[in-house]
Amino acid sequence: MSVFIKRRDTLTSPLDRPLRAVGRSFLKMASEGFRMAGFLYIILSVARHHRKDGRKVIFQDVISQIYFTGVQSMGLVFVVALLLGGLLIIQSAAYITSVGEEFFGTIVNVIIVRELGSLLTAIIVLLRSGAAVATEMGYMAVLKETKGIEMMGINPIHYLAIPRIIGISVSMVCLFVFFIIISILGGLVLTWMITNIEMTNLIKELSQSIGAVDLFVGVIKSFFFGIFVSVVSLYHGFNAAGALTSIPPRVSKAMVEGLILCISFSVLISALFYL
Repeated sequence: MSVFIKRRDTLTSPLDRPLRAVGRSFLKMASEGFRMAGFLYIILSVARHHRKDGRKVIFQDVISQIYFTGVQSMGLVFVVALLLGGLLIIQSAAYITSVGEEFFGTIVNVIIVRELGSLLTAIIVLLRSGAAVATEMGYMAVLKETKGIEMMGINPIHYLAIPRIIGISVSMVCLFVFFIIISILGGLVLTWMITNIEMTNLIKELSQSIGAVDLFVGVIKSFFFGIFVSVVSLYHGFNAAGALTSIPPRVSKAMVEGLILCISFSVLISALFYL
């Protein structure tokens, strides 16, 4: 028997152990994805069955979430959008001068409107509101506050999850539009200051380069980014259990998975619309 075991060990490939580790990680991620999809299905079912319950309270919570996620994030989004527009123009100023105004419209459309505008907005919301939601739900789950809400006859998914999903999704779309406006205006002003190109020509090229499909794709991305960020944060928050020390790993995991989901969805949508 020992001879058989030794012979089996000698026939094992050196890549066998790393491949097994990759396989286990993939299966773990797939299982987590299925559980998250089940959690989303529960949210949709609760939203359908309780669509007429507590509308006033839900509306107030949605407004509060929009204020926290959208209004209070506008300063940070303004700074990031202005810096992105400025950095983009500084790096491409020489090409704009040599190639012409057409390059400006194309690069703004491809980099800001199609890709980085929605993705950077999602990252800002994920790091700010997503972390806050995951932490808040984690504390409520560990301290049994969600159980207390359920004992009062209130569905915690309806009362806690749905307003945050709606508020974050609406805020994400609004912040994306705000990001695009600020980054384009900042890029226009900087281009006009450091090049000899007329402002009217830049505006004309932008209007010709940015189409309705590009804006539609950006809005769709932002809306689903809002759903991904809120659902992932709520999922890990609700599943926190045991001691308070279980909350930070859950929050960290929510940030990583939310980022991966947003980037993967962005690549998928861009491939569907532009390839």
